[in-house]
Amino acid sequence: MAGDVGTLLWQKKEGRELRLLTLTDGNSHELFYLKRQKREPVSRLIGVCLSGHRPHSGPLRELAALNHLRQAGFAVMEPVAWGEQRWCGLPVAGFLVVKSVTGGDVAQLFTSLRGQERFALVKQVGLLIGRLHAAGFYQNVRLKDLILDQNSGDLVLIDRETSRPWPKKFSAQRAIASLARSGRRTLRDGQRPGPSSLRHFFSGYGEGVAASWQISARELRKLAMKRLREELNRNN
Repeated sequence: MAGDVGTLLWQKKEGRELRLLTLTDGNSHELFYLKRQKREPVSRLIGVCLSGHRPHSGPLRELAALNHLRQAGFAVMEPVAWGEQRWCGLPVAGFLVVKSVTGGDVAQLFTSLRGQERFALVKQVGLLIGRLHAAGFYQNVRLKDLILDQNSGDLVLIDRETSRPWPKKFSAQRAIASLARSGRRTLRDGQRPGPSSLRHFFSGYGEGVAASWQISARELRKLAMKRLREELNRNN
């Protein structure tokens, strides 16, 4: 298991931590992030086993999620190194190193952009999330989980931590539930899109999900906002 290297950015429960690594070569340098989990909750491992999959530590599940997403054609952060410790066949710790994505933090761009530039951005976000749901990926996507690649203009997914990294069969119910969860967490992060931004978001989402679900942006917004209100009431 990796030692205490780089700059510690945060530590959380269950022994999770994030470190920034800088590799220098002459006058240039590259940035990487080390994600490490020092212990794995037994309850989470039981849930994975019951689903019929081999249990892995959190960093290795995130690696699997990145691989599934890339194979489905989505832009994701690049993993460069990973490892896992196991005891009696069960994972007890793991780590993942990913390359830093060069571009703009979408949460910050949403705050700084105005007018048509902001509307274009939120429509692009909606299009991506619609495509994800159509492909069976329902993990939460907040604005801060996206980087706008400065070279390609693509939205790159980061921080794909999940207990179930594999895609599922499309379900409108799962899609609406995922939209509501992501919306609640986006509001919690302090981003509050207005009516015009929401119209552009749901317009993009409708285009993205169209391969699996034909629904108008107006009806989609009605369903998603109703579920979001239920989410907010449940978590108050």
